[in-house]
Amino acid sequence: MPLSSDPMAEASDNMRMVPARVPRAPTKIGDLPEDILLRIMSHPTSREAVQTCLGSRYWRDLWRSVPCIDVSIEEFEGRSVPCINVPIEELEAEHDDDDTSMEEFESDDDDDDDDDDSEPVDESMEESEGEDEDEDVEPMNLSMREMQDFEREVVFKRFVNRLLTLRNPVALDKFRLRYSYVTGNRSDSQVANNWISHALQCNARVVQVLNRFQPLELVSAIFTSSRLNRLHITSAVLVPGFFTQLQTGCPALEYMFLHDCSILDLEIFSSTLKILILTDEVKFSFDPDQSASISAPSLISLSINHGLSGARLPILNNMPSLKTASISLWGGYIETCDSVGIKQFLRGLSDVTSLDFCYGDRKLTMEKSFQWCPTFRELINLTLNCSCVDENLYALIVFLQNSPNLKRLTLKLGRSDNSAITGELEDRSFTCEQLEIVEIICWGRSELLPRLTQLLHAGGITADQMRISHQY
Repeated sequence: MPLSSDPMAEASDNMRMVPARVPRAPTKIGDLPEDILLRIMSHPTSREAVQTCLGSRYWRDLWRSVPCIDVSIEEFEGRSVPCINVPIEELEAEHDDDDTSMEEFESDDDDDDDDDDSEPVDESMEESEGEDEDEDVEPMNLSMREMQDFEREVVFKRFVNRLLTLRNPVALDKFRLRYSYVTGNRSDSQVANNWISHALQCNARVVQVLNRFQPLELVSAIFTSSRLNRLHITSAVLVPGFFTQLQTGCPALEYMFLHDCSILDLEIFSSTLKILILTDEVKFSFDPDQSASISAPSLISLSINHGLSGARLPILNNMPSLKTASISLWGGYIETCDSVGIKQFLRGLSDVTSLDFCYGDRKLTMEKSFQWCPTFRELINLTLNCSCVDENLYALIVFLQNSPNLKRLTLKLGRSDNSAITGELEDRSFTCEQLEIVEIICWGRSELLPRLTQLLHAGGITADQMRISHQY
């Protein structure tokens, strides 16, 4: 049979005979590029990342270059050192074994690696290794539980010191410290300050200090970093000058979360912060003659949850960029929370487009015709809790009278209490021409609901615009 003279047919046959070569995909995690492996190893805790050194010789030193440090004292629950009264030098004996184990890593027993020529980034890491046993602590006088907690702290401190000293001098993306101590020594705060300083020297972009029990006393001078963008602090004392140092030393800081912290600065100023969250008993000055102030011209979101404590409510100044505010004054303790304080506090929020406001400090009766509520000309979304929606609906009406462009209103009804904002109004009428939706959330059975719907109907809100739900 004659061969085909069609060149296109021959080309087609040849293409069918030679299969296309497709690059072989990695079949094992170890076949992935190193940058991807390091990104994967940033998700588990640092202790888990160090444990990968047991996998193979290739994995032995990979943990040293992970761009995320996540250390938690909770991972060391139940661990103990051989004997807490043994001098630390005896626990630092060098071993010639070529294989690294977690016990050796955590107990400072593998001080020199055969192929490790890197110098510590911060010499304070080496110095702090001798601070594990404070002179003020007498371990033999501790209870069994306190003894276990003390031993856990010793092991944890050694692990973190070793981790920071032995890792390669590569830039950090995130540093997360979950810490707690019960002995109450100043050296515990100093050790934590050393760790935070080390992370900032490594250009950490995100720093999270999640502390419990005894508050840490943070040294403001360590917060010097041109790259720090997000700062999260729990249970700490922020000494005078802390926010001044952040303003000058951390020019890229945009996000701050403070939980259960004592703020000793009276003037809080930041030209860079865009998001500020204060939650769970943030304490300001208790001097009755002084009021703390917060000034943040670039701030776009402010959240104050679960109460503030102090002599007076802080004054909110110079926040022209603020658009979203979530304020809960419930659960704190303000010694003087009066109509003047509420007025100056709300005035700083008058330009927001979204406001979630919860008052729950104590019953506050406003004087007749006292203009405590500013005009919210930009406000589109408003959420009020039961303390503003009491039996006479006083605070609700005042807010509606001063929110001419409101489009969405959310009301949370609950059991009556003694923490409402009350007063008398000569004119109880209001007009919200832009209002589109009213969502009413009832916690349990609410006797106030009929009166509330009647008020809204009188203001021009139809039944079709209302969304009523019950939660038990």
